[in-house]
Amino acid sequence: MKMLIIGIDGGDERIFKHFHMPNFNSIKSASESVLITEDLWSRGWAAMLTGKNAIDTGGTYEKPKLDGTHEFTQQFGRKDIEKNPDIHPIWELLNERNVKQGFMNVPTTFPAPEVNGFFISGAGGGLGKFDGIPVELCYPNGINKELQEIGYIPDTRFSVSGIRDEQMLFDRLNKMIEKRCEAFLKLCGEKKSEFGFVAFMGTTRIQYLAMSEIQAYIETQTCKENTNTGNDIQNSFHRNLLKLYKTLDDAIGHLMEKLKPEHFIITSD
Repeated sequence: MKMLIIGIDGGDERIFKHFHMPNFNSIKSASESVLITEDLWSRGWAAMLTGKNAIDTGGTYEKPKLDGTHEFTQQFGRKDIEKNPDIHPIWELLNERNVKQGFMNVPTTFPAPEVNGFFISGAGGGLGKFDGIPVELCYPNGINKELQEIGYIPDTRFSVSGIRDEQMLFDRLNKMIEKRCEAFLKLCGEKKSEFGFVAFMGTTRIQYLAMSEIQAYIETQTCKENTNTGNDIQNSFHRNLLKLYKTLDDAIGHLMEKLKPEHFIITSD
C-alpha cells in the first residue's frame, strides 16, 4: 500500500503512554510527530477528509436548525459536505486520479460514496442506532454481506447499545476492533487498495464513559511507559482497560505489518 491512515477516535497520547502499547510506541519513536492545534467547534474527521474548517463545510458538532425554531441538530454527513461545490473530499480527489482506495468507519461519511475501491461509512454526525449493516453504509453493493460473514461491528455506543454489563461491553469493544482490522485487511487485499483510511472507535467509548477509572489507573502507575500485563491488578475494570488498549495496539501493529505502507499517518480527531 502506498498510503495508510489509521485514525483513532479520541486518541490521547497522554493516556496511551500508561498502557502496554509497544507497537504504537515503536512507530511513534521512529516517526515524526506533528502537534496540530484545532478548535473544538469543528468536526475533526470532516476537517481531515476535506482540509477545510467547519466555517466552510458546516461540520460543527452542534448547530441551530435555522428552521424558525430554537432547536439544534448534530446531523452532519457526506451529503452536507457535497453541498459546497468548492469542497472536494479526499475520496473525490483519489477518484480523479484513478487511485484504488479503501475507507472504513471514518465518521461523518454516511451514506457511502462511489469510489474506485471500497467505502464503509462510519457513524457520527448524528447518525443514530441502526441494526445490522445497512446497504447504504457500504460501497459497492454486496460488501455488507461480506462484512456480516466476518462479524464486522460498525460501532458500539454505550447510550444506544443497551449493554450495561462491564464485561459484556469490553468484550464487544475488543471484538469490534479485531473485526475491523480483519475486514479492512481482507477488503484492501481484494480491491488492491493503494490508499487506505481506517478509523477505530473502541477506546474512546470507554474514555467517554469512564475517564475517572482511566485516571485512577494512571495514578497507580509509577513509570511513564507502562509494561504491566494486568496479571497482578485486582480491579476488573483496570484489567479490562489494559486488554482494550492492547487490542488497539495489536490492530495497529497488524495493519502496519500486513499492508507495509510506503507512507502512513496515525491521527486522531
